[in-house]
Amino acid sequence: SDKPDLRYGLEHVDVSAYVKDCGFKVFSGAVAEGGCVKAIRVPDGKRVSNSRIKPKGDIANEAVAGGAAGLASIRVLEGGDIDAAKPIKEGLSPEQIQGAISACAAEPGDLLLLAAGPKATVATALDRVRQFLAREVLGLVPSLSPQQTSSSGGGKGKGKGQQHQQQQNNHERQGQSSQQHSLLWVTDFPMFEYDEEQSRFIAMHHPFTAPHPDDLARPDNTAASWRAQAYDLVYNGVEIGGGSLRIYRRDVQARVFSLIGLSKEEAEAKFGYLLDCFELGAPPHGGLALGLDRLAMLLSGSPSIRDVIAFPKTTAAQCLLTNAPSPVPEQQLQELHVRTVPPPTSSNST
Repeated sequence: SDKPDLRYGLEHVDVSAYVKDCGFKVFSGAVAEGGCVKAIRVPDGKRVSNSRIKPKGDIANEAVAGGAAGLASIRVLEGGDIDAAKPIKEGLSPEQIQGAISACAAEPGDLLLLAAGPKATVATALDRVRQFLAREVLGLVPSLSPQQTSSSGGGKGKGKGQQHQQQQNNHERQGQSSQQHSLLWVTDFPMFEYDEEQSRFIAMHHPFTAPHPDDLARPDNTAASWRAQAYDLVYNGVEIGGGSLRIYRRDVQARVFSLIGLSKEEAEAKFGYLLDCFELGAPPHGGLALGLDRLAMLLSGSPSIRDVIAFPKTTAAQCLLTNAPSPVPEQQLQELHVRTVPPPTSSNST
């Protein structure tokens, strides 16, 4: 994730090296195609029922929503044995199983949740799983809404007494975590990402972000690994600010334009004024924008950013203070050569 929440663990562990040659093709095939296999260790895994991690379970659905084909699971037993689906047990050798367990620092009773595929997809899928586990299953941090908090950790097959006890334990942990503050900077964002449809690089942030000085000394064919001088400020897993240093030299800007597929003629036609300004001595510059409303929401524990905005819009995008948007006089529309057209009505409407 580019906005990690460090108030809890559940880290992603890369186990590709241990399963790359295994007989379970989902794992070995992903690594062979340049992807990876990563795992999340859930301590005391009995808190998570099998129904939640099987296909169509709420935890498995989070992985699918993140782009993964599904979620694999391994329960660690005593004596180095495992409880897992038959293709996994038969496809991994004891050495491969032990290597993955050791890499995750897993102990008997722990649950390993694994995703395989392209690296970006695995990262996104397991990030969703990690956040869902922490908020809605294990109660490590407060849920996103009071309704979600009240139902977190319920699970199928539990009696009312068990559900109540687990929810009470979750609320106690949430009360502790709500007093924690995880503040961090995220830096060294990739400068470019490759667009398969357009068959070219595009700027991950924007093409005016300054590349890392060390990367500028490298040839253009290494652009896929270039870093941008961009940065985000993250509080408790939520981005509260971001910015970057900007390009201020014509040669650097022209090079970036070229790397994203703009010809010299296109760059001059679209951004000639900017390139000319750089020749006149633009100083080094950059900036940072903070989301103060979002920060106020987090610090006050408000469930919605609308609770901390002075004059919030309604869900219909209307301002109750000024009654905006309001009708525009016909004369003004005529002056601007603008004509309003009502939406078409259905012939079946009554």
